[in-house]
Amino acid sequence: MVSRWGLRRRSVLVGALAALGVASCAEVAKLDRFEFLDVCVPEALDATCKGVECGPRTNNCGEPVACPDTCSAKGNGIETCGDNTEADPNRCGCTADPNDPLKCCVPVAIEQLCFGVQCGEKLDNCGQMRLCPSNCNAPDTCGDNADNDANKCGCTAPPVAVTCSEVECGVVEDKCGLFVTCPSTCAPLHGCEVGGVGDNTCGCTGVPNATPPAPTGCEMFSGTVGSNTLGRSYYVCPAKSEVQARVFCQGFGTDLVRPKTFEQNQLVAGLVMQSTVAGGWYEPHSYWLGLEDPECGADACNYKWIDGAAVTATFYNGGEPNNTGGGEHCIEAKGYSGNWNDIPCANTRGVVCETTCD
Repeated sequence: MVSRWGLRRRSVLVGALAALGVASCAEVAKLDRFEFLDVCVPEALDATCKGVECGPRTNNCGEPVACPDTCSAKGNGIETCGDNTEADPNRCGCTADPNDPLKCCVPVAIEQLCFGVQCGEKLDNCGQMRLCPSNCNAPDTCGDNADNDANKCGCTAPPVAVTCSEVECGVVEDKCGLFVTCPSTCAPLHGCEVGGVGDNTCGCTGVPNATPPAPTGCEMFSGTVGSNTLGRSYYVCPAKSEVQARVFCQGFGTDLVRPKTFEQNQLVAGLVMQSTVAGGWYEPHSYWLGLEDPECGADACNYKWIDGAAVTATFYNGGEPNNTGGGEHCIEAKGYSGNWNDIPCANTRGVVCETTCD
């Protein structure tokens, strides 16, 4: 809609252009479709803010304007804009005094309200919640205390399971600065922070990334037969019981052999067949595996690898394992076939030790 001022300016402009011969009146009159001819003149601030005590208003041109704030002259100088029961943004008001509803409540100083309080919010004399300055120092935080007091600092230690959720073992510091010993998750043949690993990490208890020399009476093999390379070293040694065999292997940073795939099983059997030590065993070319269930009793055994790995492939002779007499709790392998069989752990078999770290 064009204002009267806009109409007057337009008629003057059209007449002037026509008088100068720039264009005919009819042609110039077509200019009234352009917005720049529709000029709005803002009304005076007093007119826009008439009857308004404070706050924003919109003038006759649709523009926002800020009306003068008259609140400081009302209610003993403590009224503020918009603080009224109607929530009117253009009216002054204040929180009523609980003891005299006709008067404004004067809030107590924050220092007085928060005296003796360490942190958090407090309800003041005017019924308003106000935030007190925090005196909590890290790792303490407001409200985290045994009393559940919202105005006291403190630090409640989390459960050990939460503190240790991202580590494998060892000692860590919890969020409250306390040192906690985490339960070890290290599998057999591994220990906490050994073998050159970092803090709170399980490492190999054997010789890390190294090949120990062969003990007297043993033959060492690189773990390579043709194109089959396992990246470990193997030691074919004189016969012993299963318990004695484990102690012997661990004594120089290795453990009983653990062939977990068909390729590994055939490779180890082939190494045994090459060895001159194996021919002198009580039962030629039969050797212990690192696979056992010392607690199975007379029931069917649940054999497990000594390093805690899952048994995903087996290579037993037909009808095995059968735990004959309820006392066959350890596993041997035959060098000439690679097939497995359960026998008593006290029997004497050949010893094949394997490096425990790849």
